[in-house]
Formats: sequence, C-alpha cells, structure tokens
Amino acid sequence: MASVPPPPPPLPVTTNQDCKSENGLMGEIGEESFNKCLCDLNVYVKKTITRIRPISQTGPNCGLTALAMVSSLTPCPLSIPQIFEEASNRGFTNHGEMFSALNMKNLADNILSPWFKVDLFTDGLEANKAHVIDRLHNGDLMLVPYPLLD
Repeated sequence: MASVPPPPPPLPVTTNQDCKSENGLMGEIGEESFNKCLCDLNVYVKKTITRIRPISQTGPNCGLTALAMVSSLTPCPLSIPQIFEEASNRGFTNHGEMFSALNMKNLADNILSPWFKVDLFTDGLEANKAHVIDRLHNGDLMLVPYPLLD
C-alpha cells in the first residue's frame, strides 16, 4: 500500500514586527498612524498583524465596512448589507453611518460575540494603557477609529 504524503503546512496568517519597524505590511495600511497610536503610550510593543481581506467602502459606512472585514475572520462572515440591515433594525443607522461608539460596540458584540470579546475605551488609550498592551501582547485585534489618531 502506497503511503500518502502529509498535506502541506498552512500559509502563515500573521507576521510579527516591532512598534519601531519602518517597513512591512503596515506601511501599506497606515503604519505611521498605527505606530503613533501605540508609541504615544510610551512603550515598546511587539505587534502581530492579522491579514484581513479588504472590502471597499461605498457610501457613509466605514464602521460597517470595518465590522464586515473583521467578520471575515470568523466561520460566518457577513456582508456590509447584512450588517447594515442589523444596524438599521436596531435603530443605529439610517444610511450606514455610525455616530455612536456605544452603538458600534453593541453592533459588534451582536455580530462578533461568538468569536470575539468587544471592548469600548471611551477615555482613550492612555487611560487604558495596561489593558491595551496586555491585549495586544495576547494577539488580540484592535480597531482604532481614525479621527481619534489626530
């Protein structure tokens, strides 16, 4: 009986880089802003980059698009229209815009809770420094709204 070779190893999902890195994937998706966010905490951290399938945003739905991208990491990915329907049914949005961080957290909880724990930091990263660093060291995802990076 002929032996069957083992299957090839899976492709790597993440890459590791340090906060001071000048190159790599983050250069394509806003490394400067991301590093500013982390390095303003005055710490040196190792970051793990989880590759997420990009989804084009159409209309005022950047938050819903971000949730759709994160949901692509789950066994049950959702489309922007599916997430919009849920947000609309809950009264969180009219056209896809999300004006409330709390509503965004509640929507994310509803969509991602079987796979992710969602935290909302309303008082900034500095006030939650130890928790944020601990979560990042554990390889957790962090979604940072870009207006807060200014």
